[in-house]
Amino acid sequence: MNVSAGAASVASASNASTRCRHGTASARTSTATPSAASSSSAASAANISPVYIHRPSIAACIRPCDSSVPSPRRITQSPERSAWYAASLAAFAAIPAILVRPDNETFRINVLSTYNVIDAAVKLGIRKVIFASSETTYGICFAEGEVRPEYVPIDEEHPTVPHDSYAMSKVVNEATARSFQARSGIDIYGLRINNVIEPHEYETKFPAFVADPGLRRRNIFAYIDARDLGHMVDCCLRTDDLGYEVFNVSNDDTSAWIPSDEVYERFYAGVPCRRDMGRYETFYANDKAKRLVGFAPRHSWRDQAWTASIDPW
Repeated sequence: MNVSAGAASVASASNASTRCRHGTASARTSTATPSAASSSSAASAANISPVYIHRPSIAACIRPCDSSVPSPRRITQSPERSAWYAASLAAFAAIPAILVRPDNETFRINVLSTYNVIDAAVKLGIRKVIFASSETTYGICFAEGEVRPEYVPIDEEHPTVPHDSYAMSKVVNEATARSFQARSGIDIYGLRINNVIEPHEYETKFPAFVADPGLRRRNIFAYIDARDLGHMVDCCLRTDDLGYEVFNVSNDDTSAWIPSDEVYERFYAGVPCRRDMGRYETFYANDKAKRLVGFAPRHSWRDQAWTASIDPW
């Protein structure tokens, strides 16, 4: 099934006012409804009656059982059929970090809410669930003291043994999702999202990272542009039959201005490096997402106009 739903806009800076920190999307879907003219013309062409649904932090793509009905971005009902077919659901709601709520509440809310959403999706016949996991699962971001990775670049096989309640909840959510997938056979994809950056934040935040690359150590010197996160969700919606998978989600380059080999020497000396790395290649490997769902991030903080003044480059 080729699905491109409004879920992509959950993580789109231009369409969804995404706020996502330390790998968890706490998003608001757009409340704008399509124009009456475009809705009626599309409905007339497909002989269907579209229904639009907007829910905070959850985007669903639902269409009739008749697979010939176009426009999967809308929720539609065919006059000839009473059954609705739920295609995909992306759920990114959560307590977004530590210290927002008491630790036990952060853990409780994140774990139970994810269980409830996936449980409901399975019972309602939704065939795909995409949920937000986090970079923090690797135990570096919110660790007590400095924790270095077991190897770099960090891929999805790296151990996930975090210290904090937020990241613990994400590890539990991944186990929950895997169990639901094994029982139901639906597709469930978890996104280990790195630190999300909105376009306007490049100019406000990155000059400090240029001055002190160590500020990005807890984020594994990585980031993900909000627009590219939206693209990743769309890639997952368009790719079926993977079963259960988790994906690192990051841009291709680091968030440090110094080359990756210098980042390694300054911060990861002695940590096994499993491959030769490009000049500014991320330490948060996104190869799996590229290989399995066609992820192709297009944005970089290095493309910003203000970076032209940085010397050396």
